[in-house]
Amino acid sequence: MAMKRNDFGKRDRSDSRITGLFKTKRRGLYVGGTNAETFQSLVDKIKAAKSEGKQLTFFLWKSKFEDGPVFSLNVDLEQDRNERPKRKPIEDDDDDDDFEEEDEDKDDELFGKD
Repeated sequence: MAMKRNDFGKRDRSDSRITGLFKTKRRGLYVGGTNAETFQSLVDKIKAAKSEGKQLTFFLWKSKFEDGPVFSLNVDLEQDRNERPKRKPIEDDDDDDDFEEEDEDKDDELFGKD
């Protein structure tokens, strides 16, 4: 099932949304599920990749909305270099390092200090 438009509504997309990932009580664990229709979309992508000799590309998107899943997972066929749009510079995300500092103290408790 291809998405009709992206967040900005500018163009059609060929990727399939596999699931939304929700935060759990366990630190660092996000869980999502899928239904038969969505799973069939993934099977179709796998078949297309196999027949075209391409790999699958998975996209993990962080949601900008408070309600709903924290992340969304999408899949599409890999693109050839000449098909890819020009890349924007990658911005640093402060949230990427949230768990590292908190986990270091717990690691010391579990495994002892060096």
